[in-house]
Amino acid sequence: MSASLSDEEIEDRFYLLGRMEILKTLRDLIASHETLTVYFNSGKDFILTTLLDVRQDALIFDLGSDEKANRRLVQSPSCVFVCAPDGVRVQFIGMDPGRISWTKSDVFWTPCPDRIIRMQRRENFRTVLPIMKSLQVRVSDEPGQELGVWSLKNMSIAGAGAVLPS
Repeated sequence: MSASLSDEEIEDRFYLLGRMEILKTLRDLIASHETLTVYFNSGKDFILTTLLDVRQDALIFDLGSDEKANRRLVQSPSCVFVCAPDGVRVQFIGMDPGRISWTKSDVFWTPCPDRIIRMQRRENFRTVLPIMKSLQVRVSDEPGQELGVWSLKNMSIAGAGAVLPS
């Protein structure tokens, strides 16, 4: 097995390319109020922001706290958004960021990205579970009364998933 991946393998493993998947990922960042770092000016400058809205064609995000940096961002031809919700690195490029008025506030906008990089390291720490005889998880409450027994779906260093009845 090669230590490095080809461009195609990287794209298959880490890029989100489907429009619905991209919109869902961005909307999840909005719902969780995730703080994003926006790098621009060849990485020399950055602001911290949150996403406010995502549409098919546009991404709306808040101004940073430094007005000088906000002015420099508008002059930049592109920017890179980076965050790590639940330890999963999410990164995408914004082109030609601009400043607009949105719900009576000044905000930034950029066209919605065509792809997002999502690098989940946890896949390297997953345990392969037996297929023929599935492992069972038995859950009990504090007094020791059994709440149920369910088949394990997956297990990793971060936790486990079980298949529950409807």
